[in-house]
Amino acid sequence: MARVHPGSDPLAHVLTTPLFMNRDALGFVRRFQEERRSEICFDSAGYYVQVGKIGYHELYMKLLNCYRTNRWADRYVLPDYVPLSSDTDEQVAE
Repeated sequence: MARVHPGSDPLAHVLTTPLFMNRDALGFVRRFQEERRSEICFDSAGYYVQVGKIGYHELYMKLLNCYRTNRWADRYVLPDYVPLSSDTDEQVAE
């Protein structure tokens, strides 16, 4: 079993998906950055497109608004447009 070494910070780097968090949880992540100097990376939530919970274009617009509103993160991940098994050959080629 691996152990955390004294002095290491398991929350030094935080990957989070702001689109699917409530405001309180996102504020908690923000405090990690302010108080602990954690590096915050916003994930795009592209997984939710892959499993059919949201469409790519809807995700993109929500993500754009979220990233514009929350300019405090250190990194921002953009979504991939991953073909789905239900896509036509033409959609996959596009």
